[in-house]
Amino acid sequence: MRNPYAVLGVSKSASAGEIKTAFRKHAKTHHPDRNPGDPGAASRFSDLNVAYEIVGDESRRRLFDTGRIDSNGRETYRKSFISTFAATLSRHVLNHKRHGPSRA
Repeated sequence: MRNPYAVLGVSKSASAGEIKTAFRKHAKTHHPDRNPGDPGAASRFSDLNVAYEIVGDESRRRLFDTGRIDSNGRETYRKSFISTFAATLSRHVLNHKRHGPSRA
């Protein structure tokens, strides 16, 4: 799915009220019952619901804005500085044990 803000047609700085209003407006327009002959209406309506679940909820919106969940609401994997440092340190220690201290 594309960016939830784009799906709802709001800016990233939109208030909770603006997001809710945009969702309701688009949901009425793209609801499958209002578009019985349109096979893409269900898909658009589903995208609207997922987008609203993400940016309509303040805590999930914060997670999305910081990159901790993707546009489908799934957690993203991001290495932290600590885990990267720990992996580098452990490689260095193992290398030192195998080959002895490095000589300058």
